[in-house]
Amino acid sequence: MPAVLRGTGLTVIWTEDQTLRAGSGHGVDFFWGLPSDETVAAHIVGFDWLHGQPESVEVRIRAVDQPSSDSLRVAVQSYLASRGPISLELQEISPGIYVYVNG
Repeated sequence: MPAVLRGTGLTVIWTEDQTLRAGSGHGVDFFWGLPSDETVAAHIVGFDWLHGQPESVEVRIRAVDQPSSDSLRVAVQSYLASRGPISLELQEISPGIYVYVNG
């Protein structure tokens, strides 16, 4: 279900992807814990949301239980709304949720 980020006008399009793997493309990976194919939880596709003025951004998400999914979506949306941080270092952005940029 699409969600519009307040103050940005950016629409987040969530796409469920059970085959999601770490480092699977140009964009930003989110993990439940340290990075691995088993812990990858979401992937922001590309960087147009950062560099341009797109109307929407696709986020691929692996289906998880509802409470975890809700907290992950909040973390991803907060990351998008703040436009980063963009670093090539692994960062914990929320308790137990890590982010890694695939340049």
